[in-house]
Amino acid sequence: MADDKWLDYVGLVGGFILSSMMLPQVWKVLRTKSARDLAWGFLCCYFVGLSMLCTYSWGKGLWSLYIPISLEMCMLIFQIVLKFKYDQRALDEAYEAKAQQPRPPSQTLNPFADLGTASPGKIVEQNPMFRQNEPS
Repeated sequence: MADDKWLDYVGLVGGFILSSMMLPQVWKVLRTKSARDLAWGFLCCYFVGLSMLCTYSWGKGLWSLYIPISLEMCMLIFQIVLKFKYDQRALDEAYEAKAQQPRPPSQTLNPFADLGTASPGKIVEQNPMFRQNEPS
């Protein structure tokens, strides 16, 4: 057992190296203020996998695994928060940009714009829903 201590340290260093691979992605998201390249499916599967692996390593007492996995989960949760934040910001900006665009005359809010020259009175007369019940 005492000889296996070096294996724990090898696992710990390997775990930190694997955990550190998240740093460039987190840095890119922070620098560009965009998480559009991150897929929700990837983030969810990665989170579930890390959660299960962390639970397993904690239950088995494998500190050389659960310490770096916990660090990686913290970075992943931070990425998920950034994804929510920047995706919502992108949606808000797109909505504002669309709202600020001038509308051509054909897209005004006139409910009768697509009906040509028909008047509202004529439309009511032609619509069976508005007809009076005629006695037989």
